[in-house]
Amino acid sequence: MENEKHHCYEVELNRLFNIQSKENVIYFTVWVIACVICIGSNIGKNPADIRGVLIFLGGWLAVLFVRVFSAPKCLDVTSETVKFQKRTGLLRLLTRGYVMKGVGNGPQYTETVTVYHIKSIEYLQTPFEKKFSCGHIRICGDVNTGPKEKEERTFVIYGLKDFENTSAWMKDFIGLKAE
Repeated sequence: MENEKHHCYEVELNRLFNIQSKENVIYFTVWVIACVICIGSNIGKNPADIRGVLIFLGGWLAVLFVRVFSAPKCLDVTSETVKFQKRTGLLRLLTRGYVMKGVGNGPQYTETVTVYHIKSIEYLQTPFEKKFSCGHIRICGDVNTGPKEKEERTFVIYGLKDFENTSAWMKDFIGLKAE
């Protein structure tokens, strides 16, 4: 989607591919191992009683859903910035008591990140992503951390749809300057 005045484009992302992020791969591997241990210990004791296993697996699927869909669903790209919103994680919602107040689209549930003074953007694809014509980007640039403070950070954003065309367009549109 184009905004003619500011030349801002919206790039849609497929959030299901966030399951590949390093944090999520480690997190989900630990949970799968815990599921196997739980099922193995439960079957050994009483094969007919699987309520605990079903509750455990249901909780795991809920956490999986929240972690994957907390990632950005689109990027707002200008020639100098990349902006995205991500939702806060389940643990943060629980520890701050937001769940009791009701989950909504309020600002307390989202974090808006604007990357400017972009130093580099890498366009990457795993074999899994290649099969679905998706990819991910690693973007490095400055982010505001306070009223007058900035910090250089690197973000990896998964689920770039129509990867070949979108990455070619972004390379031309952003056009990083050689330093």
